[in-house]
Amino acid sequence: MCALPPTPILSLTEGYCLDGRRFHPYSIRLEEQLRGAFPRGSRIFVDQQGRSGEPVVPNMRERLSRALVRAASDGGPFDWVCLLGGTNDAICGADAAEVLEALDKMHAEISSSGARLVAMTLPPFLAPLGDAERRAFYEINSGLRQRFLPSAPLRGTVAGAGAALGAAGADSGGEREEAAVSGVLQPPEGRLLVDLEALLSPAALGPAEAARLWDDEVHLTPDGYGFVGDRIFEALLPHLGLR
Repeated sequence: MCALPPTPILSLTEGYCLDGRRFHPYSIRLEEQLRGAFPRGSRIFVDQQGRSGEPVVPNMRERLSRALVRAASDGGPFDWVCLLGGTNDAICGADAAEVLEALDKMHAEISSSGARLVAMTLPPFLAPLGDAERRAFYEINSGLRQRFLPSAPLRGTVAGAGAALGAAGADSGGEREEAAVSGVLQPPEGRLLVDLEALLSPAALGPAEAARLWDDEVHLTPDGYGFVGDRIFEALLPHLGLR
């Protein structure tokens, strides 16, 4: 089997854990999975450019723009951009509409660059939240689901490994109904949404698995970030052109 063309992927999550004494981004596991799936000799790399504690507004959006421009000038766009943004905004009780507007612009910029998008809902917070923080979290995740699939549940009810929603596009009612049940829809516009709120819910994981994957009330363990990398890989796999 011949090697496939280069597959560059951009990730913007740094993988904070152990009170900042260690960083273990999901890009490590994602790249391992990709290298195992592609033929020997294929050029696979995940460019990890995460920055812990960064809000979407304005920092992450500006940094994404620079990364996309730099990639274009260095020989070509990314094939995929994996984008998890809004957690730090929600923790601060930011205006969800402003965060979603910024994410919309980031999604559009990714598409304009020639890359495809893997967006993610915010993982659940295990700490009690105030009213403003809880509202921001709910509205950001609900807004993301509605943008990718208008018939998607408003809350994180999609469960199972690799739960992903595709862009709505011009889907028929039957396709929307199927996606609402299975959590997966073919993305005609090169967009996927991986529902981390559902996948990382302690209720869905069970006590033992939740203890293994969660480091504290906000951050994951190295195993937890590996879990995210596996779920992103499973969502990407049908769209990588492998035979």
